[in-house]
Amino acid sequence: FDNILWPIIGFVFLPTTLLWYSAVHNWFGGHWTFWPVVGLVLSLLIDLGPVSGRRVPTRR
Repeated sequence: FDNILWPIIGFVFLPTTLLWYSAVHNWFGGHWTFWPVVGLVLSLLIDLGPVSGRRVPTRR
């Protein structure tokens, strides 16, 4: 990364996407072909998806 701020922001807001971005640069040599893009979409869905899911609240 050119600036230390980008990894910090990525770690706070999009940690799975940051890990996948780093993995693509390490494992795929930074080439964004079909499978790295699929992984990017999945990691974005994980990061931006709802945290709690669709749980039914329990009544007491």
